[in-house]
Amino acid sequence: MTGIVDIAIVGGGIGGMCAAIQLKKLGKNVSLIEIKDTLKPIGAGITLSAATLRALKEIGVVQQLFEVSGQFSQFDMYTSDGHKVAETPIKPAVGAEDLVANSIGVIRTKFAEVLENKLRELGVNVILGTTVDKLENNQDSIKILFTNGHEQQFDLVIGADGIHSKIRHLVFPELAESTFTHQGAWRIIAPKYFDNFSMLIGKTLKASFSPISDSQSYMCVLDHRENDDFIEPHLWPAKLSNLLAEFGSVVQEVKADIDQGKIKAEDILYRPLHTLLVKESWHKGRVVLLGDAVHATTPHLASGAGLAIEGAILLSEELAKDQPLEHALTHYQARHFDRAKMVIDVSTRLGEIEMSNGSSVEHKELASKAFEILTQPLKA
Repeated sequence: MTGIVDIAIVGGGIGGMCAAIQLKKLGKNVSLIEIKDTLKPIGAGITLSAATLRALKEIGVVQQLFEVSGQFSQFDMYTSDGHKVAETPIKPAVGAEDLVANSIGVIRTKFAEVLENKLRELGVNVILGTTVDKLENNQDSIKILFTNGHEQQFDLVIGADGIHSKIRHLVFPELAESTFTHQGAWRIIAPKYFDNFSMLIGKTLKASFSPISDSQSYMCVLDHRENDDFIEPHLWPAKLSNLLAEFGSVVQEVKADIDQGKIKAEDILYRPLHTLLVKESWHKGRVVLLGDAVHATTPHLASGAGLAIEGAILLSEELAKDQPLEHALTHYQARHFDRAKMVIDVSTRLGEIEMSNGSSVEHKELASKAFEILTQPLKA
């Protein structure tokens, strides 16, 4: 696209880094702006689905991720005491049948390192320790005043700065905030107990394990919370230990490690779960939103990161076409909206079923149908 040369991406998370990589491949002058002094995130692990691996194959980093992750192509379900009751093959995504596995688990910092290595190899300009203070959205360009006092002019600004996006607040102050789902996610790194993605079904909770290496797994527990109250981090070990009391099997080994102080507060990550779907326009003038800034979901389908990566691919594809900027940004949203809405709607419903001890049949059918849709290619 002529006229769009200098691009600022605000937010150095998964979506922002993938957008930087794809746009740099197009020959754009890309500046990636991250408020922290590092691109390495806080977090435990992350599970990447078949559709997400297909997207990462397009980004050009999937083989590097296989080298630092745990791979699996099967989903196993267990009772709370560790008795296996079901196993389901994980289908490959269309266009990614050649990959050695159809899902992976990986430590978030290692995932970020792989993406950072790629974007620095391509020569993306990475700006750390600052963010946008003010924007001047003009007809022919957009001026950014950074929080460090510097000014710079760009042809396009991409807001990829998360569910609490400052860019969204600055440019779209009229948009609604995110919605609390009444669930919270507890995440830790644990020993590798299972070879496949595995879920233990407790009386009121589910505990999942994703292999992330030959010896470790990423454990995630979703709980039911009436209010989105702040929980002091020093209370996290005791609260997580109490939640795990309804499980037997290997979960009791994790609980024992918490109770004995082997797993401390700094080893645990708790986050309340919110969703967000902007139904209005995702762009205004020369500013466009990407990833959680415009469509944030819960982890039920392991597709939040995948949506952001797919969005980065779609946006770069539209910006590569010979069309006006307005058309490119409109087409990007049109191609991505239904997929994002489906993931958010299904994930939200799965959470509701879990909290109400609802139908396991409905839960399985909804998840299976959603994964089948996600294996299909992106809308042309």
